[in-house]
Amino acid sequence: MNVAHILDELLYNPFRKNIGEHYITWGDITKPLEKVKGRHFVYCLMKQDEVIYVGRSRNLYVRLSQHKYRFLFDEIYLTEYNNYVDCCIAEQEGIMEYQPIHNINMGNRRRYN
Repeated sequence: MNVAHILDELLYNPFRKNIGEHYITWGDITKPLEKVKGRHFVYCLMKQDEVIYVGRSRNLYVRLSQHKYRFLFDEIYLTEYNNYVDCCIAEQEGIMEYQPIHNINMGNRRRYN
């Protein structure tokens, strides 16, 4: 099953709380991303089909620009949410599910388990 087909299925699921998914590449982190400023996104940084970081942002251009030279990644999987609460919950669920190598609990410097 190809990525486009999977995304089509996700986009038409009436029970989901997110309002859209998108894949972008490292090179797509450019000024036009500022057009979605203020909207709620959870993003997964991917390297060779492995999630290496899960985060959330309301300003994708600024946040992804910070990661652009901090982490080595191939593409970014973006999911947009209707509100802040759903976005926060999705971020935590993503961290717990994928346990990305670059997500650590800053309080005790341990990876999420």
